Amino acid sequence: MPEINDVGADLSSRESVLFFAYGGAMDPAQISGRCGLMPEKIAPARLADYALGFFGRDERWDGGEETILRQVGAHVWGVVWKVPARAFDRLDAWQGVRLDGTGAYFHSPVNVTTADGETIAALAYRKTELGFTNPPSAPNLARIASAARAHGLPDAYVAALDARPSVAAEGPVPRAARADRFLANAADLGYSCAC
Repeated sequence: MPEINDVGADLSSRESVLFFAYGGAMDPAQISGRCGLMPEKIAPARLADYALGFFGRDERWDGGEETILRQVGAHVWGVVWKVPARAFDRLDAWQGVRLDGTGAYFHSPVNVTTADGETIAALAYRKTELGFTNPPSAPNLARIASAARAHGLPDAYVAALDARPSVAAEGPVPRAARADRFLANAADLGYSCAC
């Protein structure tokens, strides 16, 4: 399986990026829509000594936004995607990653392990500022659990996702945020956004 060495190195010199998705980005519809193409699925994988948490407010899904937090003994399952570099730039823009570190999320180098025991060096997104603890909306959590199930993640992990506390959305979701409309238009016109 492909592996990226020196994950923290300059992304502009790469043809592709191995991306560890643990939340909404496991959903093929979301990842393909935001990347502008369907990235190659490398493998389901496990990130040791991290836990899944939800914080702040996601205006698209009307609940907390997902992130990973260091927690010894915990683990997070997800999927590794191989994303072409230009498509990863689009994904960064959608996720609010800024190269100067002031965005909503930042790149976090991680080593994940496949079911076969292979270690893959990848990038994951982590929230820059956590804010307040806030459960995800029920529709968003159901979407994350459905994607986990579709990728064949362990039954116990999917059951733990299904059992997480959630809140009812206050209307139809996902909502198109103002930033979503701007980014979609910019992406359609071929602009690369490092915002």
